[in-house]
Amino acid sequence: MNYHLAPMMGYTDCYFRLLAEKLYKSHITTFSEMIVDKAIIHNEIKTIDKHFLVNNTSAIQIAGSEPMEIKLAIQKLNKI
Repeated sequence: MNYHLAPMMGYTDCYFRLLAEKLYKSHITTFSEMIVDKAIIHNEIKTIDKHFLVNNTSAIQIAGSEPMEIKLAIQKLNKI
């Protein structure tokens, strides 16, 4: 059986997601809370460090309304 862990504000932080990934291994997919595209564009390292640990495999959810800014945020994330 496979599980999907949706973000719950105040509960599913990077430590909780890492614990779930360790317990359920390949049977779980975790998702980050929404991260605003501008936070990634202007301060990607601080933003990523706040939401992810080195070994997290969570999918990143990007919030934004401008397609070009979302694209730029994705490009910055792909370089990390």
